[in-house]
Amino acid sequence: VSRPGAATLISPSGTTSDTTPTYRWNKVTGATYYYLWVNRGSTKVHGAWYPASSVCGSTTCSVTPSTTLAYAAHTWWINTWNPVGYGPWSSGKNFTVTNACNFNSQFNGSAPGWSIQKGSWFFYYSSYWSSYGYLNGWASVSNYTAICKNVDYQIRVWRNGPNSNGNYALVRGTPYPLANDGDWYSGYVFGMRRDGYYGVFKLVGGAWSTAPKYWTYTSAIVQGSAWNTLRIVASGTNFYYYINGTLVYSFSDSSLASGRSGFAFHSTTTSGNQVWLDWATQSGSADLANLSDTISAEQQAFNETAVIGTSNNPDDEVDSGKALLPNIAPSTG
Repeated sequence: VSRPGAATLISPSGTTSDTTPTYRWNKVTGATYYYLWVNRGSTKVHGAWYPASSVCGSTTCSVTPSTTLAYAAHTWWINTWNPVGYGPWSSGKNFTVTNACNFNSQFNGSAPGWSIQKGSWFFYYSSYWSSYGYLNGWASVSNYTAICKNVDYQIRVWRNGPNSNGNYALVRGTPYPLANDGDWYSGYVFGMRRDGYYGVFKLVGGAWSTAPKYWTYTSAIVQGSAWNTLRIVASGTNFYYYINGTLVYSFSDSSLASGRSGFAFHSTTTSGNQVWLDWATQSGSADLANLSDTISAEQQAFNETAVIGTSNNPDDEVDSGKALLPNIAPSTG
């Protein structure tokens, strides 16, 4: 006998990483249809009528359109209708779709989005710090914000302790279930050591798999107790490993489709063994079109002449020092 009233909107509101969100509002007495209108800025991206009998319960209504939203700010409204006529439009509700794979972690007293997998970690002088990690195993942290595929991930690291102990940035990782020594369950593992060696390894289903590259010398590492920035660009099946802005290795692999990004380090002693993470950043849309870097001739020579070790597990080679490494030194020319 009368037109329906206005709907009161519930969600989405604020920020969300869901590109196909569910829209929820309070049920309006007498309304038999609802029209959902969604704008990105001033551009309409979705509009459709929904029958109350299909989308409403006793007190609320909800619908999940298949329309995929862009990473941007949006506004949505609901209009009501019954056979008498149109009701008023609801007030608009704003929300922003964010790429959860993007983060900028400065570790200034907090680490939102990060979790500890193994070891003791603290905040110390605007860094994420671990005193000695996990003896004869891995201490690690990861960003659990989202499961990501294509990323440009960077982390700045300082390490004290034995030169042969490894420091690792991980992408497309699955931490759990952890191994007894703290190894992750899966992930691409990009390592560096204080003595100037880097390595690229792979964990699949709790086992170390055939790695693209074992420990190899590079002049890109600032040796000893110093800051080094590790960067991994992962896009599809292509991977690029940078140390301090220098491309040291690239490869293709299709074993792992997505996962977390994080950091781990190996410790063979508790004496003077510390790691500091100054910051970590990630872009969730790796743009290979902007990658024009090439591996230098000197680095390529080291890569091609590196001696393959007897184990896929980097811990085995770390523990044995340089016994399985090529007898090479940096160029003097």
